[in-house]
Amino acid sequence: MRARWKLPPALSGVMVTRVAPLSPADEADLRHGDVIIEINRTPIRTAGDYRQVAASARPGDLLTFYVYDPAGGERTLHTLRAERQP
Repeated sequence: MRARWKLPPALSGVMVTRVAPLSPADEADLRHGDVIIEINRTPIRTAGDYRQVAASARPGDLLTFYVYDPAGGERTLHTLRAERQP
């Protein structure tokens, strides 16, 4: 996958595989293929890391995602508000 997406060798994170339309992630401009590096300055290296941070967020919390965009080769910040889990 690293070669297919041309990801830098030292990059670690979790790749976004799906973004629900009109979701907070969609509104924050997260896209399929983005790599989440950190959430609120907490390193995200595995899907378990992501689930742990997401589970600790309360509805209304602001989450800042530090993301690598392989299409543009740049790192950006995206902020979204956590919503209630169904």
